Order: sequence, then structure tokens, then C-alpha cells
Amino acid sequence: HGRSGYDQVLTGLRGTGKSVLLTEMRERAEKQGYVAIGMQATSEGLIESLGRSVALDPHQGHRWRDLLDRFTAEVSFSLSGPRLDLGMEAQEKTTRDLPHDANAVAKFLSDLAETSDARGLLVTIDELQMADPKDLRLLGGVLNQLNTAHSGSHVLFAGAGLPNLPRRMMGDPEHPVITNPERLFRFQQLPVTLPPPALEQALREPARSVGADWHPEAIDAVHQASAGSPALVQIYAAAAWSN
Repeated sequence: HGRSGYDQVLTGLRGTGKSVLLTEMRERAEKQGYVAIGMQATSEGLIESLGRSVALDPHQGHRWRDLLDRFTAEVSFSLSGPRLDLGMEAQEKTTRDLPHDANAVAKFLSDLAETSDARGLLVTIDELQMADPKDLRLLGGVLNQLNTAHSGSHVLFAGAGLPNLPRRMMGDPEHPVITNPERLFRFQQLPVTLPPPALEQALREPARSVGADWHPEAIDAVHQASAGSPALVQIYAAAAWSN
């Protein structure tokens, strides 16, 4: 993070491959020795989703449980605050009250990266356009704290959302959500259609990885039938593979 990495946000219409790319990022990060946590923005809230994802991680959850308990204990403050259900077994289930404290969350992520015995931590959040403005504000604050107070931490972030996401992140001039989000994120808008070279690469690389390949006429048929739509390319490729 900080000087050593970039936080990335993918934007695009439905079916352009945003979720697939986030999954690919996590898989590649894990192959490179990182721990990866994937979430989806919902009405539950980012802090709550993060806590649930950490507690239920099949590989690291048991190792992170003490750290999660310390985090929730340190920042608990009142019964009226946001609530975190850790999702543990019934006899171990506990609920904490968490504020949207960017400093505490940034330190928590930094500590997660250090206690994982991995090269670092990757956190991805899909459907970011669905996040509440207070959660987007929190996200901006957390990433800013990671850049400044924890610049040596190996914590990376990647998000994805619809094309209106950058505007939602900015808010309006009188009520900004994230001031100048371009200083925190590298935005990449995904194309609605794949050009022929990219479509061919999308079909052939996965096939070649398992010792197969596509005939040029088959590639052309997929291009004609899908009109280059990434979602339709996936559907036709999956149908061809299964048959």
C-alpha cells in the first residue's frame, strides 16, 4: 500500500466482467502469497461485512479471532452504534457495537496483514455503488490512513461498481463524500464490448492452460454471436466447454 501499491476501482455496466476480475485478482494475489478477503457492499455496512468475512474465513478465521475481538473491544462505544455480528457458532456468538472509525479500521487491516504470515492483504468490495455514503466516506478515510499512518503496510484494495460510482464517491460540492477520490483510487472503466484481439485472448488463454485451444472459425462464431459482449462470451465459451 502507499508508495508500493495502488488501490483500484473498476467501473462498468452489468456483464462487463467486474466481479470476474475481482475474483481473478484475489486468486492471483493468493498465488503470490497474499491473503485475500472478498466482500460485497450491502445494507449491512462495510465494517459489519468486514468483521463477518474475517470471522468466517475458512483459512484464517481461527487465527484472526483474537485480533478481531481486541479490535471490537477497543472501539466499542454505545448501544446506539452500528452492530457487528461475528457469525460464530451459536455458543460463541457475540455482538459488538462499532463506530465508523477510520483510524481503528486502518490499524485493524494493517495488523491483519502482519498476523497472516503472508506477503500482505488484499481486500475487494463488489457493488460499491450500493454502499451507504457513510461507508464510502469511511472507506476513503481508511485508505487515507493506510497511506499516511501505515504506509509500510502491505494492504491493497480493489473495488468495483457501476459507472455512476465515481460520482457517488464525490457527492455534491456542499456535501462531499470523498474529496478528490482520484488521489486514492486508480479508476478503470471496462469496455462494453471486447475488440477481436481481446476476445480471442479471453477464449484461448484459459483453454491453453489446460492443453486445449480454439479453432479460428469457432472464435469467429463466438464473436459474431456475442457481438463482443463479455458476459455473452463467457456464456458461449462455457457452453462450448461443457459440450
